[in-house]
Amino acid sequence: MNNEKKRTIWTPGMMLLSSFSIVTIILLLNLGATTLFDMDEPTYAQIAREIVKTGDWITLRFNGLPWFDKPPLFFWLIGASFKLFGFNEFAVRLPSALAALGTLIITYLLGCAYFGNQRQGIKTMLITAGCLQFYVIARLAVVDMLLTFFITLAIYSFVLWRQGKKNAILLSYVAMALATMTKGPVGAIIPAAVIIIYLAQQHRLRDILKMKPLSGLLIYFLLAAPWYLAEYNLYGKVFIDEFFGHRTFTRYLQPLEQQSGPIYFYIVFLLIGLFPWSLFLPSAITASIKNRRDPLPLIWAGFIFLFFTGAATKLPNYMLPLYPALALTIAGIWPESNPLDIRGQRRAYGGAIALIAASALLTWGIFWLAHNKLDQAVATEQIKRILPVLMILPAGFSISCLAAALRREGAIIYKGITLTALSFITLLGLLIFPALNATKPLPELAAEAATLLGNDEPIYSYEMFNASITYYSERRMLRVKSLQEVSKALQHRENMLMLVKQINYDAFPTHIKDSFETAASEGNILLLKEIPK
Repeated sequence: MNNEKKRTIWTPGMMLLSSFSIVTIILLLNLGATTLFDMDEPTYAQIAREIVKTGDWITLRFNGLPWFDKPPLFFWLIGASFKLFGFNEFAVRLPSALAALGTLIITYLLGCAYFGNQRQGIKTMLITAGCLQFYVIARLAVVDMLLTFFITLAIYSFVLWRQGKKNAILLSYVAMALATMTKGPVGAIIPAAVIIIYLAQQHRLRDILKMKPLSGLLIYFLLAAPWYLAEYNLYGKVFIDEFFGHRTFTRYLQPLEQQSGPIYFYIVFLLIGLFPWSLFLPSAITASIKNRRDPLPLIWAGFIFLFFTGAATKLPNYMLPLYPALALTIAGIWPESNPLDIRGQRRAYGGAIALIAASALLTWGIFWLAHNKLDQAVATEQIKRILPVLMILPAGFSISCLAAALRREGAIIYKGITLTALSFITLLGLLIFPALNATKPLPELAAEAATLLGNDEPIYSYEMFNASITYYSERRMLRVKSLQEVSKALQHRENMLMLVKQINYDAFPTHIKDSFETAASEGNILLLKEIPK
């Protein structure tokens, strides 16, 4: 009787509400606790601030100059967030966090449509939410999460159309247009290619004619084209060459800003970014093919993986739009009940050992990074914070596998790993991310410089181009690349302030050193103030 009452109360609707509430708290908790991470976060924040300050919502600007790297939608959202919450880190990151929550809602709906029941939809959502990279990107002010939201929405709308909701395809065109306004043509290329390849695999290419293509193209161009036309009208060939030439096609054909990588680059980063669920990906893909499930998730993930593997410029964030697809694939191996036979028990015991080994390898990697890339005093302090968090991984994983083996129920593994993954990312946000402020001296020094400068006076940086300097000083940054440029600036300016690394300052000739005094210092960065003549 009590068990029946418990099952009645714990309905799929209640499970969804509680699961989504927990994930929302995890994603928003401590969102603004850390200063912005160079380079993207302070760059994007400064662009949004210049939108608000100048009132120009058409041309994006950084450091006072036109900036043609990305379309404006993401920056408009940060600008709106600034107007609501003020100029702070929480406001900068909120659009990304909300896009992540939106992606999780669509992923849940995709899971429901794909598997035909709510419980599998909830599992798909929780698998996505528990992935390490998904959590990290959700808490950073970068465009990739908003792009992922629109790509996921476009493909989900296509799924609804396939299920008989004919007008849903129009929402797919809207999503592609907004994705194009987020990160350029790739926002339409990815979902369109996935849909076309899927229809070809199903021998249904003629269905494209039933997808209201003329209405779709009209919607797409009405939403996406005006901004591009406005920028072309203002800047002409300069905009075309920079946005489409250098930042789009050149980025794909040539590595930019030393962002290249080997052919296996994304395999490595998927193992890390999808963790802990990456450990189950091979068996999930095998099961999907063997059981002849609908191939849409594998086509979706496969196209994105191959498309960006073929690109010369490689960044881990490019893989983010395939996470919902892989979550669908992984959720397929976790039915509500999964009794284990003797062979299954052995696999569960083996899984416990493998998970402990993988966690130990991750722990070693973090220790190596701390000792080789950080100041030793900082590294020791960070390790004290990290170690208790890392202990959650082997403990939770091994207990889950052992409990599944002992009770002969494979579903316990999914539940245990889900709980472990969500606990781990929660502690990352509470303990690890705030501790990283100790490794970022520039925000504090830039803020200090702002108190020593007039409103229209620039701040100089020697051989550094960190966006944190501009954002936190709220001043134009002038980069000097040689000692001759430093000497020239000293001749033409008074009250000059300059940020420089200690190692570069030590190499300055005496006459330049004698022109400055140290106004402040943090770590290996000095804030130099010109001595009045």
